Amino acid sequence: MTPQRRPTRRQMLLGCPPDRARRLWTEGIDTPEPARGATPVEPTFTRVGTAATLVTLPHGSGESSDGPERARTEHQSGWELKLAAVADLLPEDPPGDLWFVLAHTAGPATPPGGVFSSPDFPLHIAFLRSLLDQGVLVAGGPLPDEPGAGMTVVHVPDLATGRRVVDAAQLEDGAVRAGLLDVRIRPWQVVMAG
Repeated sequence: MTPQRRPTRRQMLLGCPPDRARRLWTEGIDTPEPARGATPVEPTFTRVGTAATLVTLPHGSGESSDGPERARTEHQSGWELKLAAVADLLPEDPPGDLWFVLAHTAGPATPPGGVFSSPDFPLHIAFLRSLLDQGVLVAGGPLPDEPGAGMTVVHVPDLATGRRVVDAAQLEDGAVRAGLLDVRIRPWQVVMAG
């Protein structure tokens, strides 16, 4: 089994505009006090569609300096809980469909032969097939101008599906978990489609 690694960022989709997400975040939610040695959390809030927000917490946000095991434990009980608490305060499903780009780059576990030479790369293909099976994959493939980089376009019908895809891209893609690929989820404002 491929060991899991810590992500370079954590992203979550919330069902409200960025100004409301920012306000809920700063007003504070009942979560545990920050652990000794934790760094400040500095989220960004990006509009998705008309009534959703993609919250991004970069690597280092709210993580402990007391070592990887403690940081992993705090990861599950600190800002992750705060994101979930904010999401619980919001309406279940804003209207409209949502588009995302999953921007993949070579991760820290990329072997000298490149991403495609890794035995973990088929895990990424399996993840993409799962998106296809769900009916949300529009297109995906490598970007030939940057070794190890690729792009996946996803179109979801609602917030609940968007949340599942955003979480799965970070937590269920075996190549991302193994560190072969890094993923950055980017909302895409589609103004024209064929």
